[in-house]
Order: sequence, then structure tokens, then C-alpha cells
Amino acid sequence: MATTRYLKDRKKWLVRWHKTIKDGIHVGRTIKGSKTFASKSHALQFQLEIEKRLETISQTRGCCTTVHDAVTAFLRRCEKIYTTQTCYLYTLVLHAFDAHAGDVFCNDLTPQHIRSYLDNLLANGRTARTANAHLTPIKSLCKYMSLEYDIANPAAKVPMLREAPPKRRFLDESEYEKALAAGDRDFRTWAEFIANTGLRVSEFCSLRFADLADDRSYVTVLGKGRKTRTIPLNSICRSLLLMQPQQSQNSPIFLSKSRKPVNRYLVRDKCLHAAKAAGIRSFGPHALRHLFATRMILAGVNLSMVAKILGHSSVTTTERIYVHILPRHLLGLTDAICP
Repeated sequence: MATTRYLKDRKKWLVRWHKTIKDGIHVGRTIKGSKTFASKSHALQFQLEIEKRLETISQTRGCCTTVHDAVTAFLRRCEKIYTTQTCYLYTLVLHAFDAHAGDVFCNDLTPQHIRSYLDNLLANGRTARTANAHLTPIKSLCKYMSLEYDIANPAAKVPMLREAPPKRRFLDESEYEKALAAGDRDFRTWAEFIANTGLRVSEFCSLRFADLADDRSYVTVLGKGRKTRTIPLNSICRSLLLMQPQQSQNSPIFLSKSRKPVNRYLVRDKCLHAAKAAGIRSFGPHALRHLFATRMILAGVNLSMVAKILGHSSVTTTERIYVHILPRHLLGLTDAICP
């Protein structure tokens, strides 16, 4: 049922286990897994523990899969669902959570393990917003384990933390014009395109000529959650596209001076340098996305259309982010109903 052997090439001890359940609850289901250890004593101790669990698994609804193996299986599934950036973040968080939880089986994972992990983040100076960003993939993992291994969901009763309002950087038109004047040609091209499409920086960097319509009237992007959306391109964007050299349909649209595809860090650095040169408060590429949304709202574009172009999951998200625009621009409107 469980065996231990030494891996000469890796200089580690490997414990493997395998059992087919025939209890009437999980009929025909095979439970198997493996785990490596640096020392033989730890491996043999784990083997005894796993064998005890395998002896009783047919009479209980216990789970013989470790959190470590569940994380590995879950991340493989994520690769088919989420974007590369999301998978990267999930991998960082879940590996850190796995290390924090220690050698624990899925069935033994408790809400306390999760709360302890979050408390550790907060104790190390992380914000509630960051802790919630970690909690989201942990909740997804626990939901996966609950469905896959027929166990209780340990994260079901762990609430998201209350966050302080995020500090967003909004550019006004004068700051934007100063930055354009102070930045180099690459910055002006990239900034104008983002400020006229509202793209996330990751979406901007991944643009290919194949994403453009034949007449270049719109572009199709792959956003968060692998959701595609169509963004109309105005005359400014179309003019910028004419200046970009095209090698093939699959080649990236925007390149750096070294003729390599742009990345989020290069775009951010260009924004920081332009802000410094212009003598204004620093900003990143997301501020250009906010500028686009602000322009659209003030131009009278329906909020649901703005949300759709931005790729927000609901109009509520758009309202929450841009509610600051409304007060000063609605002053005096109610005078219209006065006699």
C-alpha cells in the first residue's frame, strides 16, 4: 500500500502510496500519491502515518492526499483556465501557503491554518488588500479539494478581510499633457495608445497584429480570466499603429528600442521617468487606464459600455472606482427641475 525507496539521482527518499476504495461511497476510486524527504527517518515515519490512514480510509470519508499534491494538481488545472500572469501569482501564493501549512493532509487542513497564514502576512507588514489577494487563490484551492476529494471546505467560513480604500493615482489632463511633452517617443506612443483604449498593461504588452481587425477599427484582447473583449480604436490609435513595423501577423505590435516586445516593467519605468521629467507626481500605466475611463464617463458614454470596454465583471466595479468623478461634475444639474 505504501513503499519507501531511495532516489540516487535526487539524493532523497520517496514515499509512494496507492489504494482503490471499495466502501460503497467512493466505489472504484483510486487514491495515490507520493512525497519526498531529505532523511530516511522522516520518510519511514511518514510511511507509517500514511499506512494507518490507508487502513481506515475504506470505513471513513478521510482523504489520503496531501495539500502539497493537491496544490500541484490544482495548478495544472489552472493552466487551462487562467492567464499566464494569474497562474504565476497563484503558484507563488499556493506554494507559500503549502510551506506554511507543513506536511498536512487535505482532510486535516483547517480554517486555523488559513487564518494563521493571513495573520503571518499582516504581521510582516502586508496590507489587508494583499492578504485578500492571497486568500482568493487559497479559497479556490480549498473549493477544488472539497469537490475533488469529497471533504469539507476549510476556507468556507474564512471571510475576506476588510480593506482600506485603495490609493489610486488619477491623472488629470494637464498632467497627462506635461508627461507627453517630457517623455521620449516610446513613452508618447505607448501612453497615448493606453490612454485611448483603457488597456491593462499586461494586455497592452501582449498585443499582436493578429488581434487587430482587417480595417484596424477595433482590437480583440484576452483579459482577466481568459475573457476576450473587443475595444474600438479611434483615429489616434489607428495613426499610432501605422508607425509600428509589422513582420508577421503573430509578431508583437509594440517593441522597445532593442526591437524586443515591451513588458510591464519597461512601460512602468517609462511612466516614472516621464513623470519625473515633467515635475509631476509619479504614476504607472494603470493611471493611463483610469484617464481613459474618466474621459469616457465625462464624455457621456453609458457606464455599462465603459465597464464592458474596460473588462470589468460588473458595472458596480466601474461605479466604485470612478464615483469620485460624479460630485463636482453634477453640481447644478438639479437646477433643471426648478420652476
